[in-house]
Amino acid sequence: MAVSLGVIKENVELFPGETRLDELPAQIEEMETLWSQYLSQLDDAELARVFEYQSYEGQRFRNTIEDILTQLFGHSWYHRGQIAQLVRSIGAEPALTDFVSGQGSRWRSWSKGSVR
Repeated sequence: MAVSLGVIKENVELFPGETRLDELPAQIEEMETLWSQYLSQLDDAELARVFEYQSYEGQRFRNTIEDILTQLFGHSWYHRGQIAQLVRSIGAEPALTDFVSGQGSRWRSWSKGSVR
């Protein structure tokens, strides 16, 4: 099944208030499956494809798929920072989310012989 960024004809509620906590794992699994299918079939032509869309505020935009995926990736860092700040504000230590730190930790562990 080919998955693509398509046209949504109806308004979609971004943050539905009716969602129960026990429903989230299945919804996240479905979202991860759809993203995996879409990303696995990407090629240069799809990355360069230009599409137009409208924000919820009514503003129109025109971008390539590559632009949107880059924005999506970078914007996630912003939210991880927000979450880390909230976690620290209650006196807790946020999870390590830096990619290179995690990779460096694995390398150090491997170089000491603890990872096989």
